[in-house]
Amino acid sequence: PKSLPAGPARVASSCHLGLRQSEIVGLYETDLVNDCTELLVRKGLSRPAWRHGPGCGCNQNPKVGDVVTAGRCPSRVRAPLVGRTKTAAGVRVVPIPPSLQPVFRAHLKLLQERRQVLGDRWPEGPAWLFPGNLGERPSIRVDSQRWARLVRRILGPDAPTGTHAGRRHAATRLAEKGVPIHTTMEILGWSARELMEVYARVGSEHKRSEMARAWADVHLAE
Repeated sequence: PKSLPAGPARVASSCHLGLRQSEIVGLYETDLVNDCTELLVRKGLSRPAWRHGPGCGCNQNPKVGDVVTAGRCPSRVRAPLVGRTKTAAGVRVVPIPPSLQPVFRAHLKLLQERRQVLGDRWPEGPAWLFPGNLGERPSIRVDSQRWARLVRRILGPDAPTGTHAGRRHAATRLAEKGVPIHTTMEILGWSARELMEVYARVGSEHKRSEMARAWADVHLAE
């Protein structure tokens, strides 16, 4: 089957709702609630990794000179892929603006159509909101590749394509529109006000309009 066209909903989740990449790929269809007017963010999807097995004893023997990484542990186990959000503040309900609600409804319709076409080939288990082409668990690596292509196609070839670019765009937009910092923190799942300085970047057009407004009544004599 062709690639699942998840572009508008994926971009909206990042650039407008400000979700982290791990939060986006960890979404289920059931996280869209109240007829796509709200999005529940309560978990994240991690990259595949190892962790030390129970009672492995690695790094506990003083005669061992080198630190044994989890990947080299004899009793290593796979770390859970689906886990908590990055911070406790990350568990939140994000309102979806009316202008974006049709985008998510259309995306759910596409998923339903793909599920009907694939039939038994569609895997059982969680119904991911942004699954692989066959309905399988999404991959952060694949999502990163698709994200770069989506940004160039929808936001332009010069738009930043980093995984935090969309989240930064959302933070900047909220700042320019004068949304109170505590409201922005709730929407983006921030645990500290200082993150506003990290993510928000005032755009050139906004700076020009604000300067024009601030100095509109100034007339210097020639």
